[in-house]
Amino acid sequence: TLREIINALLIAIQDLGSTLLLVCFFTVVFAVFLSTLFSGLTRYRCYDQGEKIFYEDPLLICSRYELVGRQCLRPNSICVDSGVGPYSNLDGLAPYYLTGHEARPIDANPPYFLPMDSFFWAMLVVFQVWAGVGWTTVMYYVTDSLGRAYEALFILMHILGSWFLVNLMVAVLGASFEKETARHKK
Repeated sequence: TLREIINALLIAIQDLGSTLLLVCFFTVVFAVFLSTLFSGLTRYRCYDQGEKIFYEDPLLICSRYELVGRQCLRPNSICVDSGVGPYSNLDGLAPYYLTGHEARPIDANPPYFLPMDSFFWAMLVVFQVWAGVGWTTVMYYVTDSLGRAYEALFILMHILGSWFLVNLMVAVLGASFEKETARHKK
């Protein structure tokens, strides 16, 4: 009945407290890790030094390292930060809702992409990976920039978050419902 369900949820609050604390801990750990390791990573673009332009689509990022990730193939081109520094080019990158305002370095990230430039953006990326929606896009951007070794990090985050932690919460709710049903039958 509805009374059993509500009683089970109220009983589960105490048990869910420690589970939610564990979820928050892993969220913060992964967000700190992502913002520390990948901050500014998705602003790197291929820049032609002769023509002085970014010659590729804004959705494509490159690797600032020579042996890993996606390289700039055009002769006389280098991979530079398009949002900060001497090669920054923020012209036309201000979002439509900031009409009349200057673009920010965060606007140099690919469109419709959650950057990992700050802790709070990285926390949203963690939730995106755990929800399983669009997390492979984030993984492929990091792979383009740093190489395929980082795929394991995103797969581990996905398995830990969406399978283990969510199932742990469901198990706590199920156990409290079972206790309440047994108590009510007596």
